Amino acid sequence: MFKKKAFLILLLILVFPATLALFRPGFFVSDDGDWMVIRLSDFHRSFVAGQIPVRWAARLNYGYGYPVFNFSYPLSLYWGEGFHLLGFSFVDSVKLVFIFSFFIAAVLMYFFGRELWGEWGGVLAAIFYTYAPYRLLDTYIRGSLGEAMSFIFVPLIFWMIAKLGKRQCWRDVAIGALAYAGLLVSHNIMALLFTPLIFGYMGYLVITRGRSQRRPYIGFLLMIILGLGLACFFWLPALYDKQFTVLSQFSVANFQDHFFNLQQLLAHLGLVQLLTVIFSAIFLTKLRRQTSFFLFVLAATLFLVLPLSLPVWQAIPLLWWVQFPWRLLAVATFCSAVLAGSVSHQWLAMLLLALVILLNVNHAKPQVFVNQPESFYATNEATTTIQDEYMPIWVKEKPVSHASQKVALVAGEGLIEKLVFNSKKVNFDLQTKTDSVVQINTLFFPGWQVKIDGQPVPLDYDNPQGLITFAVPAGSYRVLAEFGETKIRLTADAISLVSLLVVAGLLIKDRKK
Repeated sequence: MFKKKAFLILLLILVFPATLALFRPGFFVSDDGDWMVIRLSDFHRSFVAGQIPVRWAARLNYGYGYPVFNFSYPLSLYWGEGFHLLGFSFVDSVKLVFIFSFFIAAVLMYFFGRELWGEWGGVLAAIFYTYAPYRLLDTYIRGSLGEAMSFIFVPLIFWMIAKLGKRQCWRDVAIGALAYAGLLVSHNIMALLFTPLIFGYMGYLVITRGRSQRRPYIGFLLMIILGLGLACFFWLPALYDKQFTVLSQFSVANFQDHFFNLQQLLAHLGLVQLLTVIFSAIFLTKLRRQTSFFLFVLAATLFLVLPLSLPVWQAIPLLWWVQFPWRLLAVATFCSAVLAGSVSHQWLAMLLLALVILLNVNHAKPQVFVNQPESFYATNEATTTIQDEYMPIWVKEKPVSHASQKVALVAGEGLIEKLVFNSKKVNFDLQTKTDSVVQINTLFFPGWQVKIDGQPVPLDYDNPQGLITFAVPAGSYRVLAEFGETKIRLTADAISLVSLLVVAGLLIKDRKK
């Protein structure tokens, strides 16, 4: 037991330099980092307003609202919200998510590597996973909070699969389901990339275990079904509601513009990683059966990052969802780390640990930090997406400035009083002298409903801005507009709740044994 604790302590010490920059005041300049902080600030407003699950960003898009949380990997924001509720600023909350993603991902990769290669193999796999150039650049250059979170769940999924391949255990099924759900909710595209790999590893274990031990597929199947069920509250509405956004009409990026050349590929994969993989493939022949799956996947992903693979991308439209071929380096990073663990001889492992840290730690040292006040993020009204791709298709004229008032009469005469609104509701008293048309300066999106004196009224959003409007006759009324769950979202929420109860039941059942 002491020896195992010593390895974990060593691992945490070795991971720390990769996170050191995140302890500096301010926030590092990156492609998406500021957007993550801005999103968290509006996510917080929606969460404390009682919008759970959070789907609608009321402040974004110049205050007209934007359904980004319905589509874009929310788990890292829930984690960030937890830190913020504990008293941390929005910037520090985002940095804490990054920090914990490094440490937790490393520990879980250690356990998976140990399952395959032993203690030194586990440490080696974890440190190669942490100090992979792509992993560090993904954080410190791209600022991709969702992808950082997804790195946590991949090794946990494969660890549970490896354990289930040896014996069926309900606890491992339950933990594997939670891990797969975590991946799905962490980052849409990372889940898309790793799901074929997950199925492939399951199939590989079923085939290589022999005819007498093929029952693991029962646990595998249940793990995937429950994982999909747990994350259903997110992925099912995201898929269904996509038809209402302009994302259904175009691609965010042209994959043909984002291949890597050999030099870029080596820079993001890492020289030590590549040499270690080659060493493992050539000299560790006794482990070839255990490494063959990951060697094959690594070779395939590296090929798909290069321009040579263009005919494959053109032939398989599903690959276009990846948007950027270089994203496949996330898979390559994982596979190369697993393969590095096979070089588990103590002294060689220690040498490789030193080399991979020394040669790659500079990627964890961003050069520019800025100290913006909290208000910079909490009042920013950008959509936080590249091409406003979650804009509803009925919006013909995008907002270019903040509305002067939240509610207005666009036809008729009347008075609006006692107006109160938050990220979920708009309440006001309405007195009209004539038949009138009321406009709430919020984009319509499925889930918005207006009630007058408690009774739902038909909504109209056939206007250039796609704003919520409704007609009222002369009179005095109490109006409530509220964003809630649609039938498809309620169904998805119910499936997730049932799945959670089943997972809890499996954990309790296993504990009683």
